[in-house]
Amino acid sequence: MRLTGKRVLLRKAKRSDIADRQAIGRHGAFDHMCGGNTVAEVCYPKRAYWAKWYRWFKRYRHGFIIEYEGRCVGTARLSNLPRGAKSATFAIGIFDPSLWSQGLGTEATRLLLRYGFETLGLEQINLEVLDTNARGIRCYERCGFVRTGIKPKSVCIDGEWHSDILMSVRRREYELRRDLLLYAVTDGRDDPLPAIEAALRGGATMLQLREKRLGGEELLALARRVKAVADRFGVPLILNDRADLAVEIGAAGAHLGPSDGDLRAARALLGPDKILGATARTVEQALAAEAAGADYLGCGAVFGTNTKAEAVPMPPELLRAICGAVQIPVVAIGGIADVNIGRLRGCGMAGFAVVSGIFGAEDIEGATRELRGMAEEILCPKPN
Repeated sequence: MRLTGKRVLLRKAKRSDIADRQAIGRHGAFDHMCGGNTVAEVCYPKRAYWAKWYRWFKRYRHGFIIEYEGRCVGTARLSNLPRGAKSATFAIGIFDPSLWSQGLGTEATRLLLRYGFETLGLEQINLEVLDTNARGIRCYERCGFVRTGIKPKSVCIDGEWHSDILMSVRRREYELRRDLLLYAVTDGRDDPLPAIEAALRGGATMLQLREKRLGGEELLALARRVKAVADRFGVPLILNDRADLAVEIGAAGAHLGPSDGDLRAARALLGPDKILGATARTVEQALAAEAAGADYLGCGAVFGTNTKAEAVPMPPELLRAICGAVQIPVVAIGGIADVNIGRLRGCGMAGFAVVSGIFGAEDIEGATRELRGMAEEILCPKPN
């Protein structure tokens, strides 16, 4: 079993790894796969012990060696996973300090989450991380984990007690973050279907039908046609303003702006399973929307926009503050194109909502494909 990313490779731990310490890497890597059991180093020569441990490992754990540039740099695992389990415990370690801050852990984490949710069919993945591990906490939050509690004074290091932060991510949140990567928002043209199909061929991961001119039966008919196209590409369709229509046609959800209605009423109408998006331009609006039941936030306009004359450009500092204040994912929107999307690196958003950068392009499919590649590179950065 191999999980292949852009830079790292996760391969399933195998029996020969027990005999070959070099394949495991630095001291501590096998400790990590044993669940932190320090007896691993002491008992290493006892092959009978390792053979017994390996059988247990294969039955209850899904353990991987992390390889980068052809060498082992760490391990990752899903544990507490007996047959038929719907949740698991996650742990990962990159053991070469020279590789920290290069995004390898984030990429490996996303690969293992995809394996857990899409291959094993898990519903929830949990982890524990030391409260002093700020780098790890940021990595996990970028991958969709949210804090669920704290285990006080759980680890003693050099005579000082530290707490563990408890975090988890559910399948629904994982899928939402995955789909928000490149969020195409229609521009109100007369016949949007050819442009929509081109955007979806180019790799848009979510679609919002934003149509202010139509209403009644005309909007309903258009929404049904757009949903048919979106379903063909397996892309969620969100309707702007109209939670009622989203329910009627079976769309994935709805998005409401500040003046488009009450979020709590929309959540009650949509139910718990459909997606509810909200616009937020301040930290206070973001927190209020999260409390009202929003699943994600659209924040901007990050570069100004021609689609809303009243929009004021949002400073990067404000976007970072909003992303840091809420636990639900945030997408940046407003004037995003291939020439400026890189300036949003490090702001903490989960994806990019694009209107003119896609639908205003001469080659819609090509522009979408280029933006998709740039979005992936920004949210899973390469080393400097």
